[in-house]
Amino acid sequence: MIGTAELAARLAGAAPPLVVDVGSRLAHQSRPHIPGALLLDLDAIAGPSDALAADRSIVFYCACPNEASAKRATQILLARGHRDVRALAGGLDGWMAAGHPVEEGVGVSFAAATDRRAA
Repeated sequence: MIGTAELAARLAGAAPPLVVDVGSRLAHQSRPHIPGALLLDLDAIAGPSDALAADRSIVFYCACPNEASAKRATQILLARGHRDVRALAGGLDGWMAAGHPVEEGVGVSFAAATDRRAA
């Protein structure tokens, strides 16, 4: 797990992690996101993805109780051999409660988000 303060510091650093919002398409359309987050559901995370390369530092978050989806996504990548992958403690609610920025109404598709973050 990674805390909100540590994630905020890493995002401001020279080599920020890839941040992934784990949720359904409906959830992604109706809630805010951490700026720059890649929007994926668990099925997309379980499948092959260039954006989720094993050499990348990745932080998953969700808006579900006990960070269940983010923890599951973390387990999936750890089982594939990823080393630097963690779930955000407190999820989206914890991020917002700590006063960190969010983007409202992000109108991107999953494919557009993947293309944008993978580049």
